Formats: sequence, C-alpha cells, structure tokens
Amino acid sequence: MLRTQIAAAIGCARGHALDEIMREVWTRYSAGQLTENEAGELSTQAHERRNGSGGSGQTAFSLV
Repeated sequence: MLRTQIAAAIGCARGHALDEIMREVWTRYSAGQLTENEAGELSTQAHERRNGSGGSGQTAFSLV
C-alpha cells in the first residue's frame, strides 16, 4: 500500500516535490519499509516524471 501511495504522489508531483518524495523513498527503504526493488521502481518513475514534466512545481506531498 505504501508503494502505491508514493507512486500516486510521484504521478502528481513536479520539481522540488519529486526531490522530497525521493528522499522519503530512500529513507523508508533504509527503515525496511520498502524493498530495494520497490525503491528502485519508484526512483525510475520519479526520473521519468521529471524528464516528462516541463514545470517546476514546488508543491510538497506528505506521505505519512
């Protein structure tokens, strides 16, 4: 469920919000809440979102 919530946040985020989400992903990976595969997939999704996004939105999303 956590992976799905983070994926949804990535799908809506742009710019600095993606950076914040990715910090959260790797923090949760370190805490054992996400597997390496899940963290890697989310990271790939965020990179793809960033490359496909022309905006520089600064909206942050809370994942907790």
